[in-house]
Amino acid sequence: MNSLVIKFILICAVGASQASLGGPYILWGLDRLKDMDVYALRGIDDKTLKDLYGGANYVIIFLQNSTARPNQDLYPQFMEVINNTSWIYLPQNWIFSDSMEYNPNTEVNHLVGPPSQCDSELATLFRNAELTYGEGKVLGILASNVEDSHEIRKREVAEAVSTSLPNPTDEPMEEGFVYYLKDKAIMYTTTAPILKIYENSSSDNETTKYELKSHGPLMVDDREQYIRLMIQFKTEEGSKLFLRFKFPIRSSYWYLTEVEIEDYNRNPPRTTLQIQGEPPSAPMKFSWHCTQGLVFRSNTSTLIMDNVQIQPYLNGGKVFSDAYDCVGFMSAPIWSGIGVSFLVLFGVAVAINAILEIKPPNRFESNRNKQLTFTVQE
Repeated sequence: MNSLVIKFILICAVGASQASLGGPYILWGLDRLKDMDVYALRGIDDKTLKDLYGGANYVIIFLQNSTARPNQDLYPQFMEVINNTSWIYLPQNWIFSDSMEYNPNTEVNHLVGPPSQCDSELATLFRNAELTYGEGKVLGILASNVEDSHEIRKREVAEAVSTSLPNPTDEPMEEGFVYYLKDKAIMYTTTAPILKIYENSSSDNETTKYELKSHGPLMVDDREQYIRLMIQFKTEEGSKLFLRFKFPIRSSYWYLTEVEIEDYNRNPPRTTLQIQGEPPSAPMKFSWHCTQGLVFRSNTSTLIMDNVQIQPYLNGGKVFSDAYDCVGFMSAPIWSGIGVSFLVLFGVAVAINAILEIKPPNRFESNRNKQLTFTVQE
């Protein structure tokens, strides 16, 4: 039993995060985990994960940053906790569902410092949570955090085992501005999205600017009330962040209202940016296009995307459907043309009216009649 747990934890140490919670994962503590079967290389579906979140009185998440390998010698207290409770191992690379959406009693802890400190913190926090919320009622999650030390950690673990372990979360990054998930969603921009982060204020002197040229595979979280399009980006400095575009669905129309930035190198790690101006919208089977671009903004961040076309619900299609444009039929140039035309027509009407007011004289000179006389007064 111990050797199997150690193997799982070693594999978990290999996985670096593509998002805030990177897999593989270890879940433990909840009673209902006893009856769960997890298939190798498949994990569990999103609905089951939501039920786990909702069925726990408390969810405590541990993000692992250290390059030290978790094993029986370095993490004895954690191993004791694992061996005395129900647990499962999830080989999947991603968790779509956000536990905070389904259980407000969620706590996220970053494991920093030497292995002994991480081991003590992990075991102590979980046991304290059980004392407060009850044994079998607390769901613990061990995941990986995005760190530059991923390559070091991967090399150290590879040296510790007899066979090399694959890195299932090391997804290839792509250059370009076409974001496509087959049969699900597609988004296109002519230039790289620009993310501006204001460190202390909105002044340019304290602004960090990222040009998001590289991105990973897309993911779509399709729910009844909204769709989330999730894209991982890599900055020029090599750090990774996650953008979640949220599309609420109302009366068979989709709307783009906000984007959530997830970057655990910042504090707080999550920031929600609201769309500026009229939200993009289109029927479910149509795309939306705008040459003017989109701007999302919060108190600490701004995301700018130029010349955007997007369709979050392809419904099995492979290309954009007919597009609704952000510039309506009666645009500003059209209104300007109508105004100028009205002024020209008004001038022509005044001229025609003046011409019609010209009247010829009704008396003429003749050798048979008395000459015409005109009285001039000074």
